Amino acid sequence: NSKHNIIIPDKIPEENQMKIGSKQHVSLRFGVVGSGQAGGRMAEVFHRFGYDACAINTAKQDLDTLSIPEARRMLIDYTISGSGKDIEIGQAAIVNNRESVAEFIAPVLQDCDVAVLTLSLGGGSGSGSAVPMVELLSQLGKPLLVLCALPGSFDDNQSKFNAMATLGRLADFSQRGVVNSLIVIDNAKIENTFPSLSPSKFWEVSNRSAIEPLHLFNTVTAIPSDIEVMDAMDLSRALLEAGNCALFGSMDIKKEEYEGDDSALLSAMIRKLSDALPADDFDLKEAQAVGILVTAKKEVLDSIPYANIAYLFKYISDEYDSSRSFKGIYSVSPEDDTDDIRVSFIFSGMGLPSRRVDELKREADKHLSKLEEKKKKTAAGMQMGQGKSTTSRADQMIAKAKQQQSAIGKLLGNKIDRKR
Repeated sequence: NSKHNIIIPDKIPEENQMKIGSKQHVSLRFGVVGSGQAGGRMAEVFHRFGYDACAINTAKQDLDTLSIPEARRMLIDYTISGSGKDIEIGQAAIVNNRESVAEFIAPVLQDCDVAVLTLSLGGGSGSGSAVPMVELLSQLGKPLLVLCALPGSFDDNQSKFNAMATLGRLADFSQRGVVNSLIVIDNAKIENTFPSLSPSKFWEVSNRSAIEPLHLFNTVTAIPSDIEVMDAMDLSRALLEAGNCALFGSMDIKKEEYEGDDSALLSAMIRKLSDALPADDFDLKEAQAVGILVTAKKEVLDSIPYANIAYLFKYISDEYDSSRSFKGIYSVSPEDDTDDIRVSFIFSGMGLPSRRVDELKREADKHLSKLEEKKKKTAAGMQMGQGKSTTSRADQMIAKAKQQQSAIGKLLGNKIDRKR
């Protein structure tokens, strides 16, 4: 009822961040492990919402910028600093420090209901760590979510190649039920939806685009409502049972948009739905479960006919024809006392966004062919005389032995763990 209000701020004040989504007011307790630079930023958002979260990276400078407590930041000092978008280095950093990583993440995950791994698909530390981290987390015997970000349109081709290699492995884990849901953010979609964002604002919006709606679902399903209830089991089934890919999104519909005729609210939702989702090219009709939440302050909910909201539920149920459909209406207390109505969605149990994947594959393949061509030209350009190398086989072996003893050669053998 209206006494059970929650605060969903537009931006979380530091002084309020721990009580919003605090453990006693969520349906599912998430334990979050962020890997790599982007993964750490996403874990930081979960931390600000009150969840147990930690970050792992091979680059000290990326960890130093996070507001996650120092004891929950782990530096794997495997190279000079970072992985240089080399997924083999990212993978080796975890594999060669598996016991230390397992010991580090244990306190974050010991009391959780669901383990969450966050990472970028395009980098080296995050994407490279995906396979060994999933294997490690799956041994906990708890449901596992992976929240991952596809590269933006302006990212380099190496990032796109990494994304395709890593997404393929994660999709396999999902099909085999090792990963319960693969939650996808597409930074190219965020670029198109918010083209004027500054760099710092872009990453804030990107990181929050899926996490904030997920947090809203997790929060409101833990409180009662005397209108229409989506409970914790509904959320669990939508998030954990449907499997494969999941999308979360939300939109705010302003008073001037929903006032007027009885169909105004529905028309605004349909018009805004595409921009409300953080990724395109999913076939939403494939969704095995669909959830929709309508939240607004009590005065707003009291002022509009129930039928106007019921039209939203009927549209989603009929349009996407999922085997399971969940809905809820909740009174909340927005921080700015807005009259907006927030509509939030979950679509789960879908396949990969095929058109976007095909596009990334083409760009990655093009990158590989160009790279091979450049290597051949460079090799030809380094030849002298009748195409013979200027160094003999013996000289090459001596140079290789010297390189292994050099300072740079020894860096990759220096596998030191330490917490930051």
